[in-house]
Amino acid sequence: MQLREHAAHARGAPSGNRLERSYRQPAGRNQRLVLEELAAAEKPLKAYDLLARLRERGVNSPMTVYRALGHLIAAGRVKKIASANAFLATRHPASAVMICRICGFAVESPIAPGLFEQIFGDGASVDSASIEAFGSCGCDRAAGVPRAAE
Repeated sequence: MQLREHAAHARGAPSGNRLERSYRQPAGRNQRLVLEELAAAEKPLKAYDLLARLRERGVNSPMTVYRALGHLIAAGRVKKIASANAFLATRHPASAVMICRICGFAVESPIAPGLFEQIFGDGASVDSASIEAFGSCGCDRAAGVPRAAE
């Protein structure tokens, strides 16, 4: 799912799925604000970028942002993109994220069910997983910029 669709989802797109309903209802005000900002962003955001966006809404402390992120990560609503030290709103406990090195746009896609069982064999159990991939979303092509390898 593209992150552009996350904003509509976070605003309350109808769903009968309990996990998706809980995704829309973070426990606290700060968690809700952080999740809204991440869902509306087209790229993963660093904690201090979140803080800058949330200052006008009354969030003034880095610890407040980090605490909210910690709760959202534990709840499976946010993933930390370790290689970019940034955060991404998510709907999938096991997902692959493609991040454009040029514009920063990110797309999340669920990992196929059974993938880890195929790799590790029967009885494998995975609670959550994240795969990070970097490349180009095509924005360089749209601007007429040739890729370095060409």
